[in-house]
Amino acid sequence: LSIVMNWNDDVVNTCRCECPGEFDGPRCQQTRHSFKGNGWAWYKPLAQCEESHTSLEFVTTKDSGLILYNGPIREIQEGDPDDFIILELRGGYPVLRINHGSGEAKLTIDGRDSKGRKQLDKMNDGKWHRVDIFRSGKVF
Repeated sequence: LSIVMNWNDDVVNTCRCECPGEFDGPRCQQTRHSFKGNGWAWYKPLAQCEESHTSLEFVTTKDSGLILYNGPIREIQEGDPDDFIILELRGGYPVLRINHGSGEAKLTIDGRDSKGRKQLDKMNDGKWHRVDIFRSGKVF
């Protein structure tokens, strides 16, 4: 972070921040991450079984891959909680898998409506896409 100030007779006329590469926002936060197919980022765990809204934006040309995993990071022992949330692409379409302790629920989208008509393009087209996940208790 560098601060640029223009001085005139000991009075600051303007003040602006210049953020280094990969950082942006009003406080030079790192709000974006880029991966070349083999990277990952580590974040604070998402709260489970609470009301929440998780929003992700991504761009990819890969047909399948993991976008978000929040869950155990070590081998689960008997009696350990096994809650997780997974967002992945399969065949270019999003798949959401959630387990809040009562078994896995899966939401799969294939781009077609109930009559088999295509309604949604694949999300691996090299354009930005946004996925919003709303959870309220065990409902998502």
